[in-house]
Amino acid sequence: MTERALVSICIPTYNQTVFLTKTLNAIVKQSYKNFEVIVTDDSTNDDVKNLVEKYQREFKIIYVRNTPSLGSPANWNKALDLAQGDLIKMMHHDDWFEREEALEVFVQSFEKNKEVSFVFCISKILNVEQNTFSYNTPGDCFISDLVKNPFILFNKNKVGSPTATMFKKTALRFDEQIKYVVDVDFYIAFLKQHKGFHFIKEALIVNTSYHQGQVTASSFNANIQIGEYAYLYNKLFGNKIPNYELSKFFFFLFRQYPITQLKSILEFNRPILEPKWYFALLLNLSKISIFFKKVKKKAI
Repeated sequence: MTERALVSICIPTYNQTVFLTKTLNAIVKQSYKNFEVIVTDDSTNDDVKNLVEKYQREFKIIYVRNTPSLGSPANWNKALDLAQGDLIKMMHHDDWFEREEALEVFVQSFEKNKEVSFVFCISKILNVEQNTFSYNTPGDCFISDLVKNPFILFNKNKVGSPTATMFKKTALRFDEQIKYVVDVDFYIAFLKQHKGFHFIKEALIVNTSYHQGQVTASSFNANIQIGEYAYLYNKLFGNKIPNYELSKFFFFLFRQYPITQLKSILEFNRPILEPKWYFALLLNLSKISIFFKKVKKKAI
């Protein structure tokens, strides 16, 4: 009888094999071996399927082709639904483990901290366009604040991408109504349900940025950013006027885009912005700068 894997490495894919090859090669080299790999494929061709077949003898790998394609993050949820392990390790198809002991360090964090349900690490970020590296390194103040209040992630996602995380299997899923802030929404929801987390002060994974096909790279526009942040704000806080920090965040976000784009923002986000979201977005647009200026004036 085959032992059930403790860890499920979930890799949603789409029409990309160059970095996925690095992802799979890094998995082969991992010192920790009690895992399964779930590949859910949204591709329009057989490139990912053909690549995955080359690794069938290296480790347990489950491949599923989505027909029709599910899109992100529904494809992420498909991988979660297929996972059998107690621990979930999300991996974007263009990210990989930084070193051979990385997966082992993640697992040991749970073994050493029994109350922990969520673990994340420093992210090493490769700018593909410039071939340079940077690091997403949460500071001690952020970690301290996150213990007290997971809602700080709304405008300060220092956790990083899902690749930087490992968490205990849960019924919680990524909100398929959003893309740009979907990871923030998931982290907040998870940490509200499961209070214990652990931060690993090592760069165990490599994220890639600024390359063709990256989901977040296509999300930097007014329609998506303002629409999704309005959706998430009201999902979390209802129609409350934002506090000082969030007021400042929205103030600069709104200032980044011409206010004449409001109509297109509302129309573009009609599927996710119900009437109450429409009202709240208008409310924020009309009051946010006034509120921010008043609070700022009092602080001087």
